[in-house]
Amino acid sequence: MAGGSNPLAWTEEIKASWMVASSKVQHQPAPGDLAAVETRLRDELEVWTCAWYDEAVAANFVRPPYHPDATIIKRLQGYFHAGLAPAEAAVACFGRNH
Repeated sequence: MAGGSNPLAWTEEIKASWMVASSKVQHQPAPGDLAAVETRLRDELEVWTCAWYDEAVAANFVRPPYHPDATIIKRLQGYFHAGLAPAEAAVACFGRNH
């Protein structure tokens, strides 16, 4: 990660939010597969969140240490679910509004 940033403290809150949302999906995998899917999603979310943090710092949107509030965490969850790249999510989260 760039600049030694470590957003993992608040990544846990995002992960918990993700798991609640993913548990509401209509078509669940078989029970044996569910644990593997959850692990993969947690790993992807952690990597994505760290990359988002690095992009936000690199673009001078935030300065380390940065701790997002509940509104930003909810936005991040939405950006992740929508498939935005971390750089796109940083701009969407902090960039100028039109």
